[in-house]
Amino acid sequence: MELYDLHTQTLGRHFLYFDSLGSTNDYLKEHAMELPDGTAVVAAEQTAGKGRLGRSWQMRRGDTLALSVLFRPALLKDASMMPILCAIGVARAVSSLCGVAVHIKWPNDLLIGEKKITGILCESRLAGTTGFAVCGIGVNTHAPAEYYQCCGLPYAGSIQMCTGISVSHEILACRILDELEKIYDQFKVVGFQPFASEYSSLCITLGKEVRVLYQEYELTGKAVSIHEDGSLEVLTAQGSVLVSSGEASVRGLYGYV
Repeated sequence: MELYDLHTQTLGRHFLYFDSLGSTNDYLKEHAMELPDGTAVVAAEQTAGKGRLGRSWQMRRGDTLALSVLFRPALLKDASMMPILCAIGVARAVSSLCGVAVHIKWPNDLLIGEKKITGILCESRLAGTTGFAVCGIGVNTHAPAEYYQCCGLPYAGSIQMCTGISVSHEILACRILDELEKIYDQFKVVGFQPFASEYSSLCITLGKEVRVLYQEYELTGKAVSIHEDGSLEVLTAQGSVLVSSGEASVRGLYGYV
């Protein structure tokens, strides 16, 4: 696999492709100190893929783009916004390639219709006086509906299943990296404000009655806004609650969305 159609200055310029890895995120975390900023890793197969909150991520060889990118944010607090920024970038890339509406379920699950086609896991570490972030992106591209049914994943889908379009992993990876670099470069200069309205317009969670699932308990309420740190404000019977992406899951009141 080669990234022939890349238009970035940094992201993906150092590119590593593996036939099989435990986890592309784990590889970058283990080798972050010896790799340049913007290193991108793709694996045809992940044997220990993972999602948010410790969940496993299932993929079938050839049916999922498993891409991870290394960022070196000047301040570690910037890394907290990476899940939101990545969601915007991947949504732009898939929408432009396929000509379909792509929505975000807070904080960073991407959907076509009501099927989840993408999961994003961003992990940050402190290294000396600065930090690094690793953003893992898994895009379901080709698996049929029967695969997700067999895996017990009723809310999952793939781009081809939802649109009938077969997307090249090489082209999709290039488009994602192009969009991420544009977004991250702008974010470093002006912050999240220019992206707030775009994210809110894509986020189907807003305005809905939701369940907030913590490890020990859950709350119900209405998702009303996204704050500048990426947290979700939920209005409950007891008042407003701010939910950060690392502490809880959010589901619709009667289903996944």
